Amino acid sequence: MKWTAWVLLALVLAAWLLLKPVPRPGPDAPPPRALPAGPPPLAASEAFLHHERGKALVGKNDCEPALKELDEAIRLDPALAPAFYDRGLAKQCLGRNEEGALDYGRAIELDPNDPYAHYARGLYYAGEGRLADARSDADALFSLGSAELAHNLALVIREHDPSKGTVQIEKEPGQ
Repeated sequence: MKWTAWVLLALVLAAWLLLKPVPRPGPDAPPPRALPAGPPPLAASEAFLHHERGKALVGKNDCEPALKELDEAIRLDPALAPAFYDRGLAKQCLGRNEEGALDYGRAIELDPNDPYAHYARGLYYAGEGRLADARSDADALFSLGSAELAHNLALVIREHDPSKGTVQIEKEPGQ
């Protein structure tokens, strides 16, 4: 008797679930989300992986393979600003300083708030004697709130400035 009672209860529950009315969304309900067509995009995650590998290789001064990884990351995601910054580092490591500075510039175009790209490009400009451009990056660092990087860049500019006194350091670090 107990066995048949459980079967009967299961049948009643199944019938109730099947016949239960489905709630209809009201007029204020948001439309249902459409499922994206096809598989999810893999380029962004692949770009991220190539960037991470390239960044690690730059950290080890293994710059030729790093450059290949970063080139691939940028090919897969041309808007990946950190990959441009790290590719600039890899190119400078290989002695291709001007190309590195161009990559820093691209990183800044994609993410104007990246203080490290401004700092690296400013260092390059100072070394090349392009002091007005270097000062522009130092000013950007100040406006981004990166006073310590701006201070360090201003000191480098001062070292490369033949007049030795034209760079004004607005704030000391920690103020």
